[in-house]
Amino acid sequence: MNDRTKRRYDKFTREITFFGDNKADFAAAGEAAKRVGNLQRIVGEMDDAKAGQSGGTAAPKEVLLDALRLDLGTIRGIATAIDQDELGFAARFPIADNSETSLLTTGDIYLAQFLAAPTDTAAEKAAK
Repeated sequence: MNDRTKRRYDKFTREITFFGDNKADFAAAGEAAKRVGNLQRIVGEMDDAKAGQSGGTAAPKEVLLDALRLDLGTIRGIATAIDQDELGFAARFPIADNSETSLLTTGDIYLAQFLAAPTDTAAEKAAK
């Protein structure tokens, strides 16, 4: 919805609210009731059109990178805890820098630890 349509939508809903609050001041089957009925229909159509719009649902890149940074940190923390019992386990999960490239590369390294590769043996696939 562009700014002009948004302003119209807001104006129409204010007028509908005003009529509802002051209904006793208007004739029951008068011209005002007809006009408000039209406004309610238009607002309903605008709501339907607004619900059908697909824009604006994508998350910003920075939000996704922050989520990845948090997930990688959590995995690294778990790997460090496991390293207490299995020495060298944390080395398989390096620390990511804050750069976008480092986060993505580190994420790929972590995924390689969990996803089965075509060259993995049956035991390696079962371990992953």
